Amino acid sequence: MVKLCEGLNLQSGNLAEEKAMLLEGLEDWDKAQQAYQELLSSDPGNYHALLFLMKKSNRDKEYDKAVKYADAFLQNYPNDGPAFLEKSKAPRGAEPLG
Repeated sequence: MVKLCEGLNLQSGNLAEEKAMLLEGLEDWDKAQQAYQELLSSDPGNYHALLFLMKKSNRDKEYDKAVKYADAFLQNYPNDGPAFLEKSKAPRGAEPLG
């Protein structure tokens, strides 16, 4: 299934999101990250992409990126708790990128 997804040029819609979620479910973190970043290029407010990317950025200690994704998440989903939690994990002084 992963090979099939990798061979397809899924750039928009539910199929691109499904591909990213499949890779995440298989714990292929780097490929999932790439798939979610591609998904954000066509859907900048995608819930699952922003959530995954902010969590992964925190895990990788890329706190500025985590804050950037958390801020984008909160712009789109202001009453959803995960972004507040992830943003609080970033050390003080971490600034949003760009």
